[in-house]
Amino acid sequence: MTSEVEAKIRAVLNRMVEGWRQANPRLLQGAFDPEDPNISLIVPENHVPLYGQAAINRYFDRIAANFPDVRVELKDLRMTQLGEFTHVFSDLLTFVIMPDYGSEPRIFQAKNFLVRARATIVLRKRGEEWYVVHYHESVPWEPPTGAKWEQPV
Repeated sequence: MTSEVEAKIRAVLNRMVEGWRQANPRLLQGAFDPEDPNISLIVPENHVPLYGQAAINRYFDRIAANFPDVRVELKDLRMTQLGEFTHVFSDLLTFVIMPDYGSEPRIFQAKNFLVRARATIVLRKRGEEWYVVHYHESVPWEPPTGAKWEQPV
């Protein structure tokens, strides 16, 4: 993979990270290939995969409207280019959720809540641009509570 391709891939991923930080659905939605009807999004909080731009747009609109302040880091990236596709794996996608509960009862004991996740992302090159065609985020499961992976910070 050339340094130019890697820089373009990182730019797409950085826009997604910024979309989470700003709770900006347009930045998140814009990372996905607008011409591919089969793009997919798999996230732990959704019970079924989402397919197509309309479903993914609805998800990001809904989640961004209800998302608390968050810090996001995408670390330990491994990238493999296969022609017009690039596979990216991040072993440490970190969300620090900083909920503003207002008058609502607190769900967590700590104000800040850390979620360590993994992400597998497949991007496709269209013209000179790269777009996400598949995004799969998962949280390593630690029965019965997941306490090892979700912990107050």
